[in-house]
Amino acid sequence: MFPVIINIILVALTVFISNVFLITLFLKWDRIFDDPRTKHYPDVTIAVPAKNEERNIAKTLQCLLNLKYPKKIRIIVINDGSKDRTLEIAKRFPVEIIDKKTNSGKARALNDALKKTKSEIFGFIDAETFIDKNALMHIVGYFNDKKVGAVTPSIYIHNSENTIEKIQGVEYAFSMMSKKLLTFLNCLYVTPGCAFYRTDIVKKVGGFDEKNLTEDLEIALHISKSGYMIENSINAKVWTIVPDTVGKLLRQRIRWYRGTIHNLIKYKSMLGNNDIGIFVMPVMLICGMFVLLAYSFMLGFSILEFIYNLLTYSFAFVLSDYSITTYSIPFSQNILLTFSVFLFAVFILNIYFSQKISGVPLVKNFKELLLFLILYSPILAVALIISLINIITRSENKW
Repeated sequence: MFPVIINIILVALTVFISNVFLITLFLKWDRIFDDPRTKHYPDVTIAVPAKNEERNIAKTLQCLLNLKYPKKIRIIVINDGSKDRTLEIAKRFPVEIIDKKTNSGKARALNDALKKTKSEIFGFIDAETFIDKNALMHIVGYFNDKKVGAVTPSIYIHNSENTIEKIQGVEYAFSMMSKKLLTFLNCLYVTPGCAFYRTDIVKKVGGFDEKNLTEDLEIALHISKSGYMIENSINAKVWTIVPDTVGKLLRQRIRWYRGTIHNLIKYKSMLGNNDIGIFVMPVMLICGMFVLLAYSFMLGFSILEFIYNLLTYSFAFVLSDYSITTYSIPFSQNILLTFSVFLFAVFILNIYFSQKISGVPLVKNFKELLLFLILYSPILAVALIISLINIITRSENKW
């Protein structure tokens, strides 16, 4: 009975979320690629927090210097206790540098740059992320609306050589669509990798939380809680370097999930009180809970089934009675089949619309699509379980 209940809830939840996204997609399709135009070009400061980024910092800074914008952009590199040649390389470029001899964390590095900022717009970009020269021009128009507190670009993967990188490319393409749709629901809840903020709002909310593992999520929730919107531009493109091994991917996602759980607790007062609290937070909580339940249930019953069959074979060997049969714990096949068929249909729709929105040729990458469908969710489930264990054991996790 228990697996039947889990499957029914998962089907119902998937149907609800899918319908919300599909309805939003069809209603707002004509606005997905439209960025507001502006006649006012505010002063912009961009911070680049960097720790041991000698391989990427030069390309990141060159991309920033190539940005098309009517005004001079102030670029501040925060060398956060690097032990390699990051500082030496950064000094070759016409940028300001804050040199921190010891690592203080990304949030504090951003706050150090924020304190020096008087520009109307404050942006940041990770030192392994590369921005398109036209990105800022697509972003700046959103700040015409005084209710907009932050704007994010579309994030593509830069490295796609091995299978694990290509699978993440599928995820990032799907993510582009979902993030844009979330802006139409006023529910975009994270500003990762690269983002631009209204400076006075970031200062008003106290800057970036220096004790937070996912400061980009925390600041977005804080901005939303303060009554401001977060927008996204599909046309503003950046490329980021993603983990190239399963181990690195797990470490990244464990940190992300730990930060997400921490921030859901920190901003629990938002639950039911604004758009994120009404839609996103309940979905994240329910999905997380049922992923844990489903995988724990399957793992637990698999272990029990293995022990039962091991004992059965042992008794059969001792008694020399090989007529004893093994046992397979029954699952609700009909419900599971229904869920799988529906999930596959939703997956096909995701492929079609994500490809149209992102421009990533997902259909040609059939191998990666298949691996994403079969393997990626279990990997992320493992990361979620480990993150919960780390929270319970209070294991340390640093930038």
